[in-house]
Amino acid sequence: MGFQALPVFTIQLHIKDLDLLKKIQLFFGVGVITIKKNTEKEPISAVFSVQSLKDITSVIIFFV
Repeated sequence: MGFQALPVFTIQLHIKDLDLLKKIQLFFGVGVITIKKNTEKEPISAVFSVQSLKDITSVIIFFV
């Protein structure tokens, strides 16, 4: 049994800020947005995430 480390860059905001996350995604040109829902299936938050090591190192970290 082994371990594996996977890099992930995420920004999670309230669902009312979904438009802001879409602008962030458009700015970087990478990543996906997923919607988190509560037990009643109502959207409560939105998450922008980048999981590609190449995208994190060449786009996200380069920007910082």
